[in-house]
Amino acid sequence: MSRIVALLNRDGRPADAGTLRRLVAPLRIPGSAEARFRVAGNAGLAYQCLRASVAPDDIQPAALDPGLSICFDGRLDNREELIRDLRADLGPEPTDLPDSQLVLACYRRFGDLFAAKLNGDYALALFDMARQQMALARDVMGVRPLYFLASRDTLVAA
Repeated sequence: MSRIVALLNRDGRPADAGTLRRLVAPLRIPGSAEARFRVAGNAGLAYQCLRASVAPDDIQPAALDPGLSICFDGRLDNREELIRDLRADLGPEPTDLPDSQLVLACYRRFGDLFAAKLNGDYALALFDMARQQMALARDVMGVRPLYFLASRDTLVAA
């Protein structure tokens, strides 16, 4: 399993890459690539990949546009169904899209109900900058764990 970390400063403070680095450091996977980070406004995502190399189209945190970003750990068992349902929203070669991009397209189409469309084992953190919202989701069986702490000022998930 890969590792994901999400940070949302609910009080509007800008997210800090240094804070994300400190949050992801204890999750380091020996022998894996360095963690990757995406900071946008008051939110940040970190992704620590289990594999030593990652295909260029599956680099995370992934973004659909500057305002939507995701860290996705897992697999989708209903890729074909999602591609069929989202065909109008996807590019010319939708079967080549990584699962993270399919989830972003699903969020864009179905909004807050997107996770009900996902089938597989996964944990994810998705940040919508326009709505200033961090969505957290995991598979219903809890195969991929997802923990969070929400205070008045900050949300942290891993």
